[in-house]
Order: sequence, then C-alpha cells, then structure tokens
Amino acid sequence: MKTPNNDFNNLPISDSLVKAYKTWYDILDHLPKKARFTLGARIDTTFLDIMELVFTAGVLPKDKKESYVQKALLRLDILKLLLRVSWETKALDNRHYLVISEPVDEIGRMLGGWQRHLLNEATGRSEPNDRSDSSCT
Repeated sequence: MKTPNNDFNNLPISDSLVKAYKTWYDILDHLPKKARFTLGARIDTTFLDIMELVFTAGVLPKDKKESYVQKALLRLDILKLLLRVSWETKALDNRHYLVISEPVDEIGRMLGGWQRHLLNEATGRSEPNDRSDSSCT
C-alpha cells in the first residue's frame, strides 16, 4: 500500500514514532490481561495522541507549530510515566521496558530539538553550531 504524501511522512520523527509504536504494539500482547486493558490501553492511546500531535504540527504553518510540539512533549512525559508504572507494577518486564524506553527517549530528544528550533526561529536567534563553532578563537 502506498503511503500518502504529506508533511508527516517527511518528518524524521515520523519514522521514529511509527517504529516505536510497532515495538509497543508487539509488546502489548505480552502484558498480563488485567494490565493490557488498563495501563496497556492507556499507553497505546498516548502513543497515538503523540502521533496525532506531531502530524498536526507537521502540517500547520510555522507560527502555529510550537504549541502542538509542546503538547506532544507533555504527552511524551505522560507516556514515560505510564511505562514506568507498568514496569514498577511488573506488568512490563525488564527486557520489554528497555526495548521500548530507547526509542521513546530518542523521540523525546527529537521533539526537544524541534521545540528549540521553533523557539529560536520565533526569537530570530540562530542555533549554535555543535563543536565546529570557531568563535572561541
């Protein structure tokens, strides 16, 4: 099936979100039944909320993106909390917790970078170069 051509598919974060969700989708079947339909369902919904917010931010004009990226970051923090609770209650074993935490952390770094970029753009500041900044000479 051909994927639709839109801004979401062109965002690097979209690939990371889809891969992380696929990982979660596989893990969901391994949760105990009583957690699958409570914490598991809530985690699933939160993942989908984040994808929806990122998609929306991707298609909006630049001046409207920041609030959706900020909301996506907040939902990501909630996702991390829910994953931690599921791990601490032993609904999610150590291996699955580590497998899903890595891509979730990567998504957090990507969203944080996107937010910084939008803030810098809004204030007219340019982003500092990494280590190639030669202004210290």
